[in-house]
Amino acid sequence: MVAEAVEEAQQSAELLAALELVVPRYIQVMRRTVEENGDPEPLTLPQYRCLQAIDARDVALTTQLARELGVTVPTMTSRIDGLVERNLVRRQPDPASRRQIQVSLTEDGTATLARYRALIDAQLNALLAPLSAVARARLSGAFGELATLLTPALPNVPDGTRAESG
Repeated sequence: MVAEAVEEAQQSAELLAALELVVPRYIQVMRRTVEENGDPEPLTLPQYRCLQAIDARDVALTTQLARELGVTVPTMTSRIDGLVERNLVRRQPDPASRRQIQVSLTEDGTATLARYRALIDAQLNALLAPLSAVARARLSGAFGELATLLTPALPNVPDGTRAESG
């Protein structure tokens, strides 16, 4: 009994250490892929994540996006301003509340998001290429289970957000 508890605690510690190592590296890979792709005006990773979040909802409120992405409403408003200036996002008043603003992707925003997703997918596929099909399946299953476990902790994040998928 005691040996099993010690082994379980050790496995938990190893898993936490692995996640703490892998997650920042994954974010660095995403940031480089998004921000250093040769576009004359590349998106920043926060702008990319904003486009993803809008796309997951089709139409989103600025306050929802701020809460979901963990920033203040003024920060989100500034981020959206930059995306509006680039014709990637449009704003419209919320018919249910004059104090709220809805945002949605423009055609250019949808096309830009698709292009960036393809870049990230290609980068991640290249990184995962050395893994066997069995290893990929195990990894995919483990991440699926992890996503399920994390979902209750993130009630404002809609299903389908690809922030951490590739």
